[in-house]
Amino acid sequence: MYKIGLFDNFFKEEEENSSFNSCEFIFLKKEKFQIDLLTLDGITLYYENENEKAMTYEQIITIQSVCRLPIWVVSTIMTDEEKLVLLKLGVFVEKTLSKQELSLNIMNTLRLVGTKKKSENHPISVELRLPNSSDIQLNLSSLSIVFKDFPEIYLTKLECQLFNVLVERENSTATYDELGRTLWEYEQKTSRENKVTNVVFHIRQKLRKNNVNPDFIRTIRSVGYMLDTEILNKQSRAI
Repeated sequence: MYKIGLFDNFFKEEEENSSFNSCEFIFLKKEKFQIDLLTLDGITLYYENENEKAMTYEQIITIQSVCRLPIWVVSTIMTDEEKLVLLKLGVFVEKTLSKQELSLNIMNTLRLVGTKKKSENHPISVELRLPNSSDIQLNLSSLSIVFKDFPEIYLTKLECQLFNVLVERENSTATYDELGRTLWEYEQKTSRENKVTNVVFHIRQKLRKNNVNPDFIRTIRSVGYMLDTEILNKQSRAI
C-alpha cells in the first residue's frame, strides 16, 4: 500500500483518509507536513485558482528542499505554459479530479521507480527541538537523536517514527493504540501493543549504551508512554 499525502484543499468533500488501487490518501496539516514526509511515498498538490497556484509553487519548493518524494500536481485550470514549468520543476502533472484515475497513475509511476531505496525519500534537513528542552533534538534526516554533550544516537526507522510521536505529544501521553496505528496501521491491536513495547525497549537500550538515562521516556501504566521534559531537564542539569 502506497501512502500519498494530500493537503486539505484537495477532495474537500472527504474528511477521512481513504484508499484506492493500492494507494492510501492521507490528509496533511500544513503546520507539520514536513514531519509527515518521513512516512510517505509521494505527495499530491492541487490548485483551482491563482492564490492556490502560488501556494502550490511554494509548497513544491519547500518539499524539494527537504526530501526527494515524487510530487503530483493536479489542476483543471492548468495551462500548457504552467504544465511546462511544472515539468521543468521535476513534478508530475494531472488534470483529472478522479481519485480512482489519479491513484492508478500514481501507482503505475511508483511501481516503475520502486527499485529506488525507500531511504532516499527521507527528509534531508528536518530537525525537531522540544519547546521545553534545548538539550535534545530529533534529526529526521539521519534518523537520530542528538543530546547536548552526548554523541549522536542512531535509530531505526520504526524507532524514529515512534520517538517522533512522543516529541509531538511532549509532556502528554501517547497511547499504545496511537503509537501502534502510526507504525503498523493494518495489524491487530494486541499485536501492535506488544511491538510498541519492544520498540521502546530498544530505544531505551540505545540511550543507556550511550550513558543517557532513559527515564524521561515514562511508562504510563496500561495507557502508553510520555516524553517528560521535566525529568530530561533535571538530568541535563545534573551532568
